[in-house]
Amino acid sequence: MDVVKQQELIRIISEGLVEAIGATRAEVVGVFTLLGDLAFHTISYQVDGQWCSGSKLPEAICEAIAELKREMYTADSGTWLSMQISVLDGDVSTIFEYDEIPQFVESITSHLGIELRRYPRARVPQWMLEELDESWSPGRNVDVRDEPGDPQSYSFLSRIQGPSSGYLPKMPREEAVASARGYRPEEDGYIYLRISHEYVSERDGLQSFLEIDGEGYEVRKVCYFPNGRADWASLASDGAYVQLSEEPVVNESQSVESGPQCIEILPEEFQAEWLHVTGLH
Repeated sequence: MDVVKQQELIRIISEGLVEAIGATRAEVVGVFTLLGDLAFHTISYQVDGQWCSGSKLPEAICEAIAELKREMYTADSGTWLSMQISVLDGDVSTIFEYDEIPQFVESITSHLGIELRRYPRARVPQWMLEELDESWSPGRNVDVRDEPGDPQSYSFLSRIQGPSSGYLPKMPREEAVASARGYRPEEDGYIYLRISHEYVSERDGLQSFLEIDGEGYEVRKVCYFPNGRADWASLASDGAYVQLSEEPVVNESQSVESGPQCIEILPEEFQAEWLHVTGLH
């Protein structure tokens, strides 16, 4: 984390708050919540001892807030979900909430999934696990592991936290490529795809490698995230941030500049990525 850059972004945001409501106010408090693609803010300010609310944020301030969220990311705790900035007579104070439930009116389940894909975290709050559990599609076998905590939650923790708990490649790439050389699937009709995406908000690449059976359904999947982490899923186990699709895959090679790019690859190319990330033969 670049502390100097963080301080500069906080300065930009705090000065923008004061400017947005007028420099004569004694105290200004802004609360900003960013979760996945959801964004919400409130601004409160004091006038003659009375608190008022309102005011629209300039676009530059919104951009600085989003950049500060990215800058404060760590692999252990992710990044903040809500932030409060208070300005009183030129003094600035901040409060960051990493684990508390954001106060949104609409459902946050799908946005929570986006949040965890963008900002994987080693420590996931219980409410996040419960929220994700509500949207979980049953029907796949789960790799139950010995996790600390409540024994009744082992199965769920396994499918959320996944067998790739470190989210880092398990086998050196050179070894994986050598081991995968000449690999062929046991069944006919399998195809292998490499799909390259871009995050709309962050413009960072995301690559997925798919193994697809003769009926068009995903069998194994490997994904690389912008922060260098990787996760995977198979018919036997879902990952923390990667699951197999319930729908058949449409194999359409694309070269649209702003869209995903999909190309067919050799079986051994997929197997090399699989071994590199999972370490599983």
